[in-house]
Amino acid sequence: MKELKKSKIIFKAGILTIFLILTSFTNFAIARSPISSAEQALDYLMENIPIDYDEVLLYIWGPLPEGQDVFTTKDFVMKTPDSGFVFYIDLYPLANSFHPVKYIFLSELKGEFIIEDTECPPLNYEDYQLIETEMGELFLSAKNRIAPIPENDNNPVINEKSDKRWAVLMNGGHSSGSNHIRYWNDLSNIYITQSL
Repeated sequence: MKELKKSKIIFKAGILTIFLILTSFTNFAIARSPISSAEQALDYLMENIPIDYDEVLLYIWGPLPEGQDVFTTKDFVMKTPDSGFVFYIDLYPLANSFHPVKYIFLSELKGEFIIEDTECPPLNYEDYQLIETEMGELFLSAKNRIAPIPENDNNPVINEKSDKRWAVLMNGGHSSGSNHIRYWNDLSNIYITQSL
């Protein structure tokens, strides 16, 4: 009788051990499953990197192959050590150019991060996809307005032949991808204001 109880206990312990081993392998397989889409990469980033994502502009580029060079407008950031995704995080989107930003590489297979801090936007800005955040939505919804042309007939008459005053107005972004319409509108507003 004692031997029967003993064998039942050993049998149950064996079943429990096998169950625990199988469960641990299943969890390991789930944790190590490859990240195959931008959506999965974004979810993984947000679960593992503590940033207030609604206060930043967040962009993703990828999937990228191993050995892809990542550049800012001023310098080299990294070469991707294996296939994965690169995130560009503008930490201060209301600031002008050249302020703290992060580049984060996420390995597709290993689920590991490489984080680089710099102060420049990406050279290939147009390759990055803006992720929907509160700040991103605010930026996309903001519309720059052009000042109305004044209907004032009291403007001084300028004799074009004798007037030697000239102004060159220039504005623009650091690349074609960031050459926003607001820059043209700023110039238009300056031009209209100077003619009042």
